[in-house]
Amino acid sequence: MNTKHWLIAALGLFLVSATGLMAQDRWVKGSNGKVNGFTLYGGNENGQNLFLCAGYMNGTYHPGKIVGTNCNFGYGGREITANEYFTLQVSQASLQRYSWRAAANGQVPRLNGYVPIEVGREGNRILYVCRASYNGGVHPGKIVGSNCNFGWGGNEITIPNYEVLMFRTN
Repeated sequence: MNTKHWLIAALGLFLVSATGLMAQDRWVKGSNGKVNGFTLYGGNENGQNLFLCAGYMNGTYHPGKIVGTNCNFGYGGREITANEYFTLQVSQASLQRYSWRAAANGQVPRLNGYVPIEVGREGNRILYVCRASYNGGVHPGKIVGSNCNFGWGGNEITIPNYEVLMFRTN
């Protein structure tokens, strides 16, 4: 099994076991702008809901948004587009257990009974799913340093005030 496929398998197992997600909630492969099953929205732009996605780059997965036929995410100061990606598929029963919680300056909320949703790792840094308001829309991305980073207009945008996707475990 090559490294990319191992990471894909680990991604699904990690989210289900380590974060306490319900067994039927998982990251499902998608491509060309398509999603499979009931997938979480991470934001909106121009009146359109934006599905959450995770695109692969430089050895890990990065949270982003489906735009057109791609998963768009921020990386290295640019907006990256990935034609193949994963989306977070959830059951109707578990939908109410997901919520967005306000945070800022690189912080991740620590609430009893809730865990933040992790997507990937860069070295020792965990990449948590966040979203932030920008240019009239709300854009999903990842917490890096003291910001929520996401792709927009060809660039990686960094916003210090954001929300973190959380899952209620009890």
